[in-house]
Amino acid sequence: AQPMATPDDKLVTIFNGESGFIELGTAAMLLAASIVLSRQALRLYRDDQKANAALAAILAFGAFVVMGEEVSWGQWLFHWDSPDWFLENNEQGETNLHNLVFVKKDIPKWLVVIGIAVFGLILPLRGRHRGGSIGPFASKMLPTLACVPVALVVVFSHVIVKVVWWIGDVELEPLIGIDVREATEFYIALFGLTYAMSLAVR
Repeated sequence: AQPMATPDDKLVTIFNGESGFIELGTAAMLLAASIVLSRQALRLYRDDQKANAALAAILAFGAFVVMGEEVSWGQWLFHWDSPDWFLENNEQGETNLHNLVFVKKDIPKWLVVIGIAVFGLILPLRGRHRGGSIGPFASKMLPTLACVPVALVVVFSHVIVKVVWWIGDVELEPLIGIDVREATEFYIALFGLTYAMSLAVR
């Protein structure tokens, strides 16, 4: 007979599973951010702000791609079998690109975290969102102070995880029951949605 799952096991499954709160929440927020940013791109284009519209469209496309990767482009939801190429080249046998054996996943995530630190934390605190422009883009395209709390969580969580792993070679997941790397992606998605909504109301 199968051993009964303890409440702790159930809690971990709820948060960490492929259909858990963190994974699905991340995908849902990225999808919402993509929709909001797409609408803003169209509005900016109609207002003849083509550079700003292009930036919003690129961010919307990026959010949509990351959302698709999070759910393996629907494989988790519809449970299809991966094509042979993905079975051979994907570390988890899933239909996505970020788990391919030759992809360095940490590099894109570090770039995103650094970008959030600069544009979502440092520049808003320095007041760079109040007026003027940055290159071809209006400074209103920068994240505002509304994004700072989430940006802090993104940067802090990612750095702490890496420091603990580098210095002590300690995995935090067995200690706290939550995959903190996936949680960081959840916070990144929350930052993206917060930014998209703050842009929409400006």
